[in-house]
Amino acid sequence: MSDTITQECKCCGNEDDCIEGLCQSCSIYNYELQKKVDLLTLGLLQEKTKKKGKVTESIFTSDVLVVPLADIQHIEKNQYGLMIITKHTKWNFEHDTWENAIFLPDRIKAEFTKAWCRYRQELEIDTLKDLTEI
Repeated sequence: MSDTITQECKCCGNEDDCIEGLCQSCSIYNYELQKKVDLLTLGLLQEKTKKKGKVTESIFTSDVLVVPLADIQHIEKNQYGLMIITKHTKWNFEHDTWENAIFLPDRIKAEFTKAWCRYRQELEIDTLKDLTEI
C-alpha cells in the first residue's frame, strides 16, 4: 500500500501526489536543503572540535615568576594579596593555611589575571555561554 495521495502540498500549495504532505519537487528541494544544513552543521562541529581545549599559552612567565597555568586549582585573595593554589599546594591543618602557595607581587597581578582568564577561556571555549546573544 502506497502513502501517496492527491492532496494540497503543505509547502507550495499545489495539488499533486504528495508523500507526507509534500509534492515531489518540494520533497527534492527540502532534501537538498537538509543536505546543505547537515554539511554546514558538520563543518561547525568540526571547527568547534578543532578549537576545543587548545590554548595558545599554558605557562605564565614574568621577571620574578613562572607558573604552569594547567597546575592551578584556584586563586584566593587574602590580606597579603593574591595566592595561587596549585595541585602541589598542601593544606596545613595546624596553622589553618596553605603551605607552599604562590604569592603574586602587586606589580604583576593584572598581567597574571589577564593571562589566567585568557587561558581558561581558551580551554573552556566549548562550554562557555556566548553573552553577545543575550
